[in-house]
Order: sequence, then structure tokens, then C-alpha cells
Amino acid sequence: FRDIEALGQYLQAVEQEGRSPEDVLTVLRARGRDNARTPMQWDGSEQAGFTTGTPWLAPRDQEQLSVAAQLGDLGSHLELYRRLLSVRRNHSALREGTISFLSGWDRPHPLVYRRDAGHGDQVIVALNLSADPVNFVLSGKNNWSVVAGTDPHRWDAPFPGILRLAPFEAVVLTGPR
Repeated sequence: FRDIEALGQYLQAVEQEGRSPEDVLTVLRARGRDNARTPMQWDGSEQAGFTTGTPWLAPRDQEQLSVAAQLGDLGSHLELYRRLLSVRRNHSALREGTISFLSGWDRPHPLVYRRDAGHGDQVIVALNLSADPVNFVLSGKNNWSVVAGTDPHRWDAPFPGILRLAPFEAVVLTGPR
């Protein structure tokens, strides 16, 4: 570990609280900040294309996690973020619109909200926050399209009025302008 806070927690737990070093390391490996602070991994080369020097933390899994590995893979986090940023850039409702909730947190229903910029630009976001599939139903005139979501197979498809959202799935819909 290189994180000063993790090192301090380790010393306190082992030396002052008498906990076993193995148990403390197990917790720190799962929760330590070092996991989230690795260098940007650009490709599969040595040091993942981040530097020719020695990085603060060594890159890991660059064959799968690098930008080069995820580029063009619609199921990757990189392409999902690129898609979401594009939708945000092209729809003012996501930047400056009002928000209204169409459903609450009551399971087995998804959390659904609408963003409206007031000039015909509307976006609906549906989030399944459960480990069970749920139905997302939108009543009324249906001119909505799925423009983004965690399942890239749904992108750019017309919204049929009802979707079965997989566990932890999210969709972003846009209406006619």
C-alpha cells in the first residue's frame, strides 16, 4: 500500500488494537483507496502507456481495462461513458432542465425521473436499483427512444412502451423534439 491513510489504519489496527495483520490486509485490499487511484491505463504496453518512469501505483489488468482494449467494445465502461457524455451534450434537459419523479423507490418498481428543458427537450431515466428484473412501463403517447443505457443492445431503439429491466440496469430515453 502507498496510501498514507491505509498505512496508518494498518499500524493502528495491528499495533494498538492487536488485530492480525492478515485480517487487516484483507480489509484494506477490499476497501483501500489505492484500488481507485491507479494510473490511467492507455494500452497494454509496459506501465500501460501512462509513463516511461515509475508510477505511484503499478497498473493492473491493462489488457482488459485499458482504453485501447475497451475502445469500440460497446459493452465496456469506456463506451458507456462516451455514450452518456454524448447524450448529455446533445440534450439540454440533462444540463439545465427541471426534474420530476415518475416513480419512487418502492420496489419492485424502478426509479424513474423526467428531465425537461422547457422547449420540447425531454429525457426520461429509468434505473432498476434491485437484484431482480422489473418492468418499466410508460403510459400515454409513445414517441420515446432508448438512446443510452447499461445494455448497448437497446441503444437507438424505439421504446415499445414497456421494458423488462435486468437487475441494476439503467436506460435513458429521449422524446421527440
